Amino acid sequence: MKRYANLGYVFVLILFAATAVLSFSLFFQKRSSRDLLDIRSFPARIGTWVDRDIPISEGEYRILETRNAVTREYEDPSLGKLVLFIIYSDTNRSVFHPPDLCLVGGGFSVVDKTRELVTSAGRSFYANRMLMRKGDYKLVVLFCYKAGDLYFDSYYLQQAYIALHQLFGRRFSGATIRVTMPVVSDERSTLAIAKDFLGQVAAALNSLTSQ
Repeated sequence: MKRYANLGYVFVLILFAATAVLSFSLFFQKRSSRDLLDIRSFPARIGTWVDRDIPISEGEYRILETRNAVTREYEDPSLGKLVLFIIYSDTNRSVFHPPDLCLVGGGFSVVDKTRELVTSAGRSFYANRMLMRKGDYKLVVLFCYKAGDLYFDSYYLQQAYIALHQLFGRRFSGATIRVTMPVVSDERSTLAIAKDFLGQVAAALNSLTSQ
């Protein structure tokens, strides 16, 4: 009799565990509510940089799983051109894909990858830096993840930070930000330009999301 009681106790524990897993999965499933911020309202001018929109195809939107994204080419006559990509949501954290996968899928290979300290409006955060190559064409890529007012170089830290706030029912925004700049003269000067631009982007995005 005792054996059957123990089996019943184990069954109840398994049932509770399965219910908890199911509830957790349902809580983090995609939400249908609309984001409060349309990222296309991001400033067309960042310091001395002026933008030109690059259209996102329907196929790319399907991959991104959201339309709240923007790709822009910014130009400064004295510094060159670079491309900014931002994907934003305050309702669905599943849209924040690691952006390096897209570039590798486009035929580029990663030559080197490190972390870089970026300064933005008196604050600092780490971003991922990659040197990528396709034949003789080289790119410096910087990308990071936003969660609330914080920036991370880790996708998993961003996801954990957003999930923690969502557990308490808080609407919590996030973003993936990528800056891509071709290496024209040398990698060091290109990296310095890209880091400065990313810092200005972070400041502008903080200002936009705090409104």
